Amino acid sequence: MTARQLAAPPYQGFSEKWRTRFEFFDTTGGPSNKATYLAVVRALSFWKKRLVLTNFFSIFFGFIYWGVFLRLWKKALTLLLIDLALGLVLAILDVPDGVASGIGIGLNLTFARAANYAYYLKQVKGQESWNPIEGLPFF
Repeated sequence: MTARQLAAPPYQGFSEKWRTRFEFFDTTGGPSNKATYLAVVRALSFWKKRLVLTNFFSIFFGFIYWGVFLRLWKKALTLLLIDLALGLVLAILDVPDGVASGIGIGLNLTFARAANYAYYLKQVKGQESWNPIEGLPFF
């Protein structure tokens, strides 16, 4: 047997979905490597983009999903504080419900876009910070 056959498969213990995401971030260098990352993203099919870039559980369960399931508790606390602060500001400014809902949906979509890369940073790179949106290409 060769050394390659004896080595553990990459990302052992993770589902196929997470392995696909981790391999994508390893290959492209992640969102911080904007030129390569954006070129590869543009070449992906619609469903592959959704799989790799968006975490649908994060849209609906937000900071609970980040903290309990992904075990990104620092970032989950930051998300909670951002949600509470934004809700307070919108209430003080007496923003119409439709506008407040739109802002909340936009915030949730941003967090859903950041979830996969944040989990990759923790599990593969061993990096754990308080910034939930680190590495997103527009920040």
